[in-house]
Amino acid sequence: MKESDFEKGLVILEKGGYINTEEIKIGIIPFDNTTNKKICPFCQSDNIGKRRESNALTEIVYSIMGVISPLFRKAYKCYDCYKVWKFIKQ
Repeated sequence: MKESDFEKGLVILEKGGYINTEEIKIGIIPFDNTTNKKICPFCQSDNIGKRRESNALTEIVYSIMGVISPLFRKAYKCYDCYKVWKFIKQ
């Protein structure tokens, strides 16, 4: 595989919305026993999901190299406001 083919593939995947090569900032949200982890702390939406800190680009690189992907800590993502955060116990 040529380097140019790899770059072209990344461009195609990014244009199709399958990967995001931009840096994602992860917010740190303190929580206690009364915090509702099923709603977004920024927009109060319940349209959230869990995600790993690594992005698709990282996973592609690990796959190409034939390396088992390391385990990343889980973060949460809101599909309405597109914020990403982790909860930290107070």
